[in-house]
Amino acid sequence: MEETQLLSTLKTYLLAGLFIVISLTGYADDLKEDIYILASSSMSEASLKQLVKDAEKKNLPVYFRGLIKNSYKETALYFKKLGVGITIDPRPFREFNQPQVPAFVFKGKDKVFILKGNVPLKYALEKLQEQVPDLESYIGKNRRVK
Repeated sequence: MEETQLLSTLKTYLLAGLFIVISLTGYADDLKEDIYILASSSMSEASLKQLVKDAEKKNLPVYFRGLIKNSYKETALYFKKLGVGITIDPRPFREFNQPQVPAFVFKGKDKVFILKGNVPLKYALEKLQEQVPDLESYIGKNRRVK
């Protein structure tokens, strides 16, 4: 299924109330300057749940490449069980060539900084801030969700 078809189908499921825990970003095809947290269901449930909850407190989306077992239902049930929401979008994984998760990425105008490893979000942001002094300006900002 093409990405645009997938996103359209997910929006339909969202409207039907079947995908209440998954949101979709509303930015253009090119990824903008921002912080990207890349994750997967291959992470331990405890680590993933903590990461998403910490990210939500800072208004930072957590990205998944795609559906679990290629199933809308499996994906919805998994995140409903965890009690967290995520963003499904394969583009950050492709653009930053990141098969390993979790990965914490800052995309700037001219540079990309990536920190990999199962570390607390606070630690990851501190390490990224060493490279990007104005990182705080990207945390907690309003993000449009369609």
